[in-house]
Amino acid sequence: LSRRPLLAGLAALGLVAMPAGLGFFLFESRSLLIDGLQPSAGLFLTALGGGYGLYRDAEGRRKTLQRQFAQFLSPEIVRKLAATDTEAALAVENRVISAILVDIRSFTAMSEELAGTRIVDLVNHFFAIASEEIFARGGTIDKYMGDSVLAFWNAPLDHPGHADTAIAAGQAIIERVRRDNHLLTAKGLPAIEAVAIIETGACSVGNMGTRERIDYTAIGPAINMVARLEKEAKALGQALVTGPGTAAMTLRPMTKIAEVELRGFGDKVAMFVPQ
Repeated sequence: LSRRPLLAGLAALGLVAMPAGLGFFLFESRSLLIDGLQPSAGLFLTALGGGYGLYRDAEGRRKTLQRQFAQFLSPEIVRKLAATDTEAALAVENRVISAILVDIRSFTAMSEELAGTRIVDLVNHFFAIASEEIFARGGTIDKYMGDSVLAFWNAPLDHPGHADTAIAAGQAIIERVRRDNHLLTAKGLPAIEAVAIIETGACSVGNMGTRERIDYTAIGPAINMVARLEKEAKALGQALVTGPGTAAMTLRPMTKIAEVELRGFGDKVAMFVPQ
């Protein structure tokens, strides 16, 4: 009933009216006079307290949701989740998602040349760009790893055309990083270049972890593939590549550029770039 407030209200109204109605019936039919006011008042206060408790629980879940996911989901998705069955939406389930891994080319060499605080400024600049472009397209950020951002689409909410959206996000990040390099050079930091790897496939997605720490994350072949293809993309000098799953699902024309052997994958994996 907590998910159907109108039905809950009608049921509560019926329960509250029942003692008074029964008293009226007994008086009319058997001339028995009983007090229906006190039980009706008691039921009304009970219903009022229960309704307030449901409201407090809903607000608590909403605040928990906002705290947990404000950093990883766009505000619009957080609002949509708060208006739906949050527990069901965040439960672990198998979903076809499009995962993207974006990072900085030649980051290791840069980190050896720059002082700690300056490399942090550079990475934070990159994270801000990647996060904004991912959120702008309804993506979910899984985690930040060193100089990399892992994100995906089509979870926790459905996202039609998620393969195309992931490609668009990767292209937008690459272009904006290039366009905003002047902000880095103005601070005496080196210009950077972004690399994006995308793959689409079935993964387990949901809240995972322990009682002490829980994260909304995805695990599965698509996640493994973007991690494996990262080095291959850099070796080929490509800024954006996709795996075969994304190439099969996207509406964009794609060109196969290589087939590579990846650890954990039996057959050779084809790599594609958008035309």
